[in-house]
Amino acid sequence: MAQKNEIRKVYQRERVTVIIPPQMRFMAVRRIRQAPPEELPQARLAEGFKLIRHVINIDLYDPQGGKQSFETFDPPIEIHVRYTPADQAAAAAHKKPLRLAYFYNNKWVYFTKEKHGFYLQSDPNPENGGEGVVKISRWGDPMIGWGA
Repeated sequence: MAQKNEIRKVYQRERVTVIIPPQMRFMAVRRIRQAPPEELPQARLAEGFKLIRHVINIDLYDPQGGKQSFETFDPPIEIHVRYTPADQAAAAAHKKPLRLAYFYNNKWVYFTKEKHGFYLQSDPNPENGGEGVVKISRWGDPMIGWGA
């Protein structure tokens, strides 16, 4: 259920929804250029991580204050990232569970239940896949990707 004064930004093509609950300061969200994997400097993967699909790269910023980016959120922001049956099949082909990760410090890092409240939620119709949900209290502007 939507909170009063929360901001919801939906990116249809990427199938991502960003929910920003009321914060101490006004902020907005924008999609920023996502570098292809070959442009990432010395990209390393989380142990055993197999990137399946880049999803999005977002930035949370002050649209009235010189486009300054924000990195801390209280309460946390929520990001919903849809996955497809093809994403699930690719993970199964690697004999691993489907995982959502972000690119930080030249490597892919898993979103976790403990740190990010990460969970997968299946759609009632399996042909629609489902979504991964994370809650973020701290954020740079890392790109997000599905992997196994």
